[in-house]
Amino acid sequence: MIDGDWDRNCGRFIDQPIPRSIHQHYKKGKPWDETPLVDMYEDDRQFKHKCERIERLYNQIERDGFEPQFNLANESPTVAWNSVNATIAPQTDEITVDIGRDGELLWNMLGKHRLSIAKALNIEHIPILVFARHSEWQAIRAQLANEENVTIPDSRHPDLRDLK
Repeated sequence: MIDGDWDRNCGRFIDQPIPRSIHQHYKKGKPWDETPLVDMYEDDRQFKHKCERIERLYNQIERDGFEPQFNLANESPTVAWNSVNATIAPQTDEITVDIGRDGELLWNMLGKHRLSIAKALNIEHIPILVFARHSEWQAIRAQLANEENVTIPDSRHPDLRDLK
């Protein structure tokens, strides 16, 4: 739990170059070299390699569905360890979110490509790890958890499902 104003004025996920590029490429049909992704690379070879990696990930998720990293690590540990992001283990290499004071899910730092692809493929449910909750949101959760016969105001919120 974290107090403070960290959840105010957060930039929108889609405004970042990678999510915007994936959206423009898959949803709008723009070639990669007409998306913000091209501006991230000075080397043409590195840019092409990045586009190929995104294409492979997109095709894998489209073909096989969105798999939790835990499943992928169990199925192919070597592949999982070779593709791990900045985490300690592949099992914790999920999309990470923070939850703001009003329950808003805010992308944290991991899984930017996978989240962008899930959005492009209109996948409604994906596994995530909650990295931090605002203390005001946690107080709401605690209040709901301690009340008997409470009707949860929005049981569709993923962070309230465990309170039923």
